Amino acid sequence: MTRFSLYVYARQQGTWMEMLGVAPDDEPALSLSSDVIAALPPTFIAASTDDQDVPFKASKTLSRAAPNARMMTAYYLEHDFDRHTSNPAGAQAYAAALAFLDAQMAADA
Repeated sequence: MTRFSLYVYARQQGTWMEMLGVAPDDEPALSLSSDVIAALPPTFIAASTDDQDVPFKASKTLSRAAPNARMMTAYYLEHDFDRHTSNPAGAQAYAAALAFLDAQMAADA
């Protein structure tokens, strides 16, 4: 619960980088380069159009740049929409992730 409280505080205050000790000038060096993204293994991304933590545009950009990426989109839900599998979107995200992993395992066999 302590970590969750810190998460909520940092999210509400927009102080992620400051809390991590990262100066604004350091952020570009901590970002993935296009070469690193191009070298990623097959990647599954679940993203919501209303995510307040990770902008949907960032997820979509990554899904287009990463080779063999599969993106599952949820509409108008919060960042951790997949937290509860009783939510149809959460269950769909897990089903899509499992299907992605099954396909990867079959391709590797």
